[in-house]
Amino acid sequence: MVKNYLILGYGILIAAILFNLVLSKLGLSSWYDLLLGNKDKYTSLVILFIIYPILLGYVAQKVMELI
Repeated sequence: MVKNYLILGYGILIAAILFNLVLSKLGLSSWYDLLLGNKDKYTSLVILFIIYPILLGYVAQKVMELI
């Protein structure tokens, strides 16, 4: 059981890190930027509050199918 949680957690963590790198390369805000108030683009907010959770949910579902 703990092994499954660890695998799922690593899958989500890796996806989040990669997605943050992509956002950085595109010049969009990451969660860290948003919390510090460094950037306030509408596009970044849409990505962080809609696309980001969908992506992480998708990754979690796919990892669960593999376990």
